[in-house]
Amino acid sequence: PTGADYAAKKTNCETQDGIVTDFAAYQGASTAANAKKLTVEVIQKMAVYSNAWLYTVHEFEDAVADCAANMQADNDAGVHAWDEGVAFWTGSLEGTDGSGSGKLIYALADKRCANFGTCGSAGGETSGTSKVNSDLLTLFARGRNLLAVLDCGSVRPVLTSIISLMTIPLVQGTYRYAYKMNTYGPMGANSAASGSEDMLTWNA
Repeated sequence: PTGADYAAKKTNCETQDGIVTDFAAYQGASTAANAKKLTVEVIQKMAVYSNAWLYTVHEFEDAVADCAANMQADNDAGVHAWDEGVAFWTGSLEGTDGSGSGKLIYALADKRCANFGTCGSAGGETSGTSKVNSDLLTLFARGRNLLAVLDCGSVRPVLTSIISLMTIPLVQGTYRYAYKMNTYGPMGANSAASGSEDMLTWNA
């Protein structure tokens, strides 16, 4: 799917065009109730792992475009698009210091770092804030500072690094659930949906 309503089309493709039905059958969802549960899980995971991820990138790109047009404040209520991108990554439930219990991809990165030993500032721990989030917060601040002084050209490589880091928890999630399904066989709807949406996002 393409276009401004990409996210809606992508969700509809999965839930209406047989992908979920086929995947549900593969996962052993032999009953209509199980297939419906998987569909619900796919939509929920899509909202976070695909749609919010893509919209985060959109906001950052919008900020760069606003900078190039010397219109950094060209958003509702004067909120900069760059700040909105950070907000879509973290969510409000993380609190001001990231110690909350969020639902967006900031929280996913912290969950997956525990599985892969990539927590902590050096990326070698199994608990705490993920190195991905620590590095992203540094880059978020760097990009904001560059935009504030209209150094638009220097923001692009920062954004490229940000997008690369944003992809890491999705790849980790894909590997995690691929391993679980290969090792233990068909999993529950949550695991199946998580793995499929992680993969679909970073292959989008």
